[in-house]
Amino acid sequence: MIEPRVEEILVLARREVKRAGGSEFLGAGVVLTGGTAAMPGVIELAEEIFEMPARRGNPVRLPTSSVALDHPMFATVVGLVHYAAGQEAENHRPVEKIIDKLGAKLKNLVAQFL
Repeated sequence: MIEPRVEEILVLARREVKRAGGSEFLGAGVVLTGGTAAMPGVIELAEEIFEMPARRGNPVRLPTSSVALDHPMFATVVGLVHYAAGQEAENHRPVEKIIDKLGAKLKNLVAQFL
């Protein structure tokens, strides 16, 4: 049941990338994030559909954070936190406190669904 839906999503993603003219930027391959990226066989399916290398995207560890968020399902949100932290740093706000609070809240939120 899940495999056909994942395949459908990847085909739609490939079509959208081509439509938006982004194919030329995928020279090094595709990076999959999110919980589905951790499922067995998804990387191989993405390589088949996109006809290029694919890999699982794990987030970079948040600086000063004691919360372990090194799973693909956190990659997008951790990237957004990194971006926001950079914006906050430009405004001279305490980045470390913001990251720790967001990390702890995210961990609690995900724990509710696991």
